[in-house]
Amino acid sequence: APRIHHRCLYVRMKISPSEAAIEARVRSPSGLRARTSRAGSVLHSRHHLPTWARRSVMVAADAAATLTAVWAAFAIRLGEWWPAWLNDVAWLFPLAVATTIPALFGFGLYHSIVRHAGGSLAYVIVKGVSTGTLLMIAVWILAGGPLVPRSAWVIYWLGAIAIIGASRFV
Repeated sequence: APRIHHRCLYVRMKISPSEAAIEARVRSPSGLRARTSRAGSVLHSRHHLPTWARRSVMVAADAAATLTAVWAAFAIRLGEWWPAWLNDVAWLFPLAVATTIPALFGFGLYHSIVRHAGGSLAYVIVKGVSTGTLLMIAVWILAGGPLVPRSAWVIYWLGAIAIIGASRFV
């Protein structure tokens, strides 16, 4: 049976006549064993993706978080689920992704796969989102886009930091 070892977690494949089952055993420092469910094994296998795949998942999640933060900024500011104003500023969505994700790349957020988040990671997220927001405002103004409420930029900045930060610290 194949065996995957990662620190103190052992995953063993057992094939019965009726189905293939995955049994995960966790050894504590005292030597006691605990069994996890099949869902626990699926979550464990998620961590064994190649580095490029995990990095791609992080970038996709941050792009979705950026889009959500843009929508939330206008929804909170204007008090509507889908403000009509968003139809006039629709190209703000791809602009947000095109400025924030490269800024996060530039500050090294995707350089390594993070297992333990700390204060330095929070600082990188704040720097990356702040730079991305300032780039987005500069491009928006230089391109002559329609007026956007000033508070929407601040709400976007806070929302993007909160959503991207929460995705790392959860």
